[in-house]
Amino acid sequence: MLDEYYFEQMKEVITNCSRTRQTMLFSATMTDQIKDLIQVSLNRPIRLFIDDNQSVAPYLRQEFIRIR
Repeated sequence: MLDEYYFEQMKEVITNCSRTRQTMLFSATMTDQIKDLIQVSLNRPIRLFIDDNQSVAPYLRQEFIRIR
């Protein structure tokens, strides 16, 4: 989920960019805010979906750090 102010700033930056530029947007989730950014920034967007049943690479190490 995007911070509200960050989302508004991104929309402002995108609307002030040239419409002839190439823009790529990568997101692991497709929230309503991301969909709004797609509408504002992408011309004829293409969506690629990865099979969520695929296992993680055998030597990939995943970690998380809990911060209080």
